[in-house]
Amino acid sequence: MWREFVVGENAGKFKSSPGYFKVAFSGGSGFLTILTGYFSNALFLLPITVGCAWTAWRAYRQKQPISDAEKVMWLWLLGLALVFMLPNQRSTRYLIPAMPALAVLVALYWHRIARLWFSLTLVLCAVGALAMGLIAYGAVRAVQNTGLYSPAYWLFLATLIAACVAGVIKKEWTRPVAAVAGFAVLFALAWVTAPFNGELARFKPDSVARLQGQTVAVPSNFNGHFERYAFIITGAKVVAYFAEQPVDYANVDELLKTHRYALVQRRIGQLPCTQCRIIDMRWDLRSRQDEKDGTMAAFKTPETYWYAQEYLVERLVP
Repeated sequence: MWREFVVGENAGKFKSSPGYFKVAFSGGSGFLTILTGYFSNALFLLPITVGCAWTAWRAYRQKQPISDAEKVMWLWLLGLALVFMLPNQRSTRYLIPAMPALAVLVALYWHRIARLWFSLTLVLCAVGALAMGLIAYGAVRAVQNTGLYSPAYWLFLATLIAACVAGVIKKEWTRPVAAVAGFAVLFALAWVTAPFNGELARFKPDSVARLQGQTVAVPSNFNGHFERYAFIITGAKVVAYFAEQPVDYANVDELLKTHRYALVQRRIGQLPCTQCRIIDMRWDLRSRQDEKDGTMAAFKTPETYWYAQEYLVERLVP
């Protein structure tokens, strides 16, 4: 508790080799991360939350009455932002506990928020629907199965895009469509990733049984990331090895000198290692893409940008 929570996750995050203020005013862990965190946490409803803040500010400037309950919600948002702005490691996920308060505030100001913000939300949701189509296209190319998604999925995306366009054009539809469009995109995300939460993402039962009580080296590129493998290869003892970009990890042969079993991620079509025995393979959704690939890689090669093959390997000499 002291080492991981008090020192590692709290007190330790006030230290920084580049300097406190240098980090605070630059990079992805600066003050701006927290200041804009509530908006970015809203995902596809980001424009509406910006519109809510702008409308509330105008109401405050015009000295319109504010209820005590609304004041408490604004103070809750402000309080969490100030607390998590202090440590050097700043992340928008720390603000998630206050998002329900923001949702209530959006509901309170819903009919006072200008239509422009709802229209921008619908545009963003339409782009999100197109992205879900791109991710699905990458999955089909990755597994080489045109029937991976039913026609209903593609019809759902087409209907969602059409509804967003109609909501932008027709004034009476703007708010009602915006109310469900953000959820619909997230529903499409759950739909497109569903195959990779099933059989495609699992090792064969015989392979998992083989690892009972065995130590398996698994890739990890941030604190605690490796712990998910305890649910993938249940019964095995997972130990982490650092791989900043797992699909490009190059020291597999060295790793197998100290570990009999390992999990190795690779881009589609690449072998995991030269001096090893492949026991099994599963598909994995890539969570942290390589910046060197660039954003255009999501369009040019979506099958390798979003997906990876994860091999269970064993060294040749036990």
